[in-house]
Amino acid sequence: MSKTEVMNNYKKRFHEELFDSCIPFWLENGPDKEYGGMLTCLNREGNITSHDKGGWQQGRTAWTFSRLCNQYGEKEEWRKLAESCLDFARNHFIDPADGRMYFITSRDGTPVRKRRYTYSECFYVMGNAECYRATGNELYLNEARRVFDFLVGLYDGAKDPYYVTPKYMPSRQIRGFGGPMIGIDLCAVLLLADPEKADFYKSRVRKYVDDIFTYFYKEDLGCVLENVGINGEFLSDWTIGRELNPGHGLEGVWFLAKASETLEDPSILAKAEKIYKMCLERGWDKEYGGILQFVDALGYPPEKYEHDMKMWWGINETVCAALVLYQMTGKEEYWKDFERFTDYYFTYFSDPKYGCCIGYLRRDGKPTEPIAKGNIYKGAFHNPRMLMLVDTELEEMLKQKR
Repeated sequence: MSKTEVMNNYKKRFHEELFDSCIPFWLENGPDKEYGGMLTCLNREGNITSHDKGGWQQGRTAWTFSRLCNQYGEKEEWRKLAESCLDFARNHFIDPADGRMYFITSRDGTPVRKRRYTYSECFYVMGNAECYRATGNELYLNEARRVFDFLVGLYDGAKDPYYVTPKYMPSRQIRGFGGPMIGIDLCAVLLLADPEKADFYKSRVRKYVDDIFTYFYKEDLGCVLENVGINGEFLSDWTIGRELNPGHGLEGVWFLAKASETLEDPSILAKAEKIYKMCLERGWDKEYGGILQFVDALGYPPEKYEHDMKMWWGINETVCAALVLYQMTGKEEYWKDFERFTDYYFTYFSDPKYGCCIGYLRRDGKPTEPIAKGNIYKGAFHNPRMLMLVDTELEEMLKQKR
């Protein structure tokens, strides 16, 4: 079979997984027709297990269904769901006292929980920016700009208006990999939605890339650390300082690879390739396959008890990383990895009987019981994003072969 035929077969497989399994599952079971927004706490069959709503998932769902419109052409149900999630988030997830967003509300929007982290805000920016591309409604662009500017201020040291007891005492100051990593992704979405401010977004990409390489990329240790001291110190005496999250690192790989194109800087791609190899060497389970959730940089027992689980998003991001590197470099080793990771995903995570993908596996690949399809952390995001990315990347590669 020719390489073109193989690529066509993979494209067909991912396209069908997206439109015959993933998207129908979420459209049928998640939208809240009474209060608006998205319910994501679902069991294997799609039954609701909790009516709480997550802040991450309103923005993520809005991004997914807006991106579907932008990538495949508008469908009213896609657009309306994206708008419903953003409207619900704008009306119920923003704390009027300080402008920060809640992490969880009840089904009707009553605040339940608020956290220090700004991921609710980050995904709100993503959803609004992508929805502006789909609808042309400047309300969404203005919200994306407003909240992104707020996030930039916090990242650069502005005082957080939400005062809460610090997670760590002053004796232990740390910075996390997630901040600059998601910053790169936000800018990628904003560059498409808001080209008028392209120079600003590119300057932020450069800032986030430089911070990753300055603080978290440790070539001497052969890893990218999840947490470091405020000046990038390796906190080797504490478990949190030795923590590696291979799936997170691999998600960062394809963000960095795309950033190398945005900034026209091939040195970023070269380092992204090194990080890819580091993450796989540490994170790929050589006995059972799959991506381990957490690994200790020095080989000690990880502190988090879910460390040897396999989660849906880790393999999703690993598939993306392999294919993006193959598309950008043409190196056959990445194509072989893409095939290997794809096989693991479809063997263990895909659920053709009920749709979508299983969320959590034990180390040996058996699902945790009862099987979960969604919760406050898992919704319609990593999985459809992977499926859309693979569909698009393969389509572009096939066009080049025609």
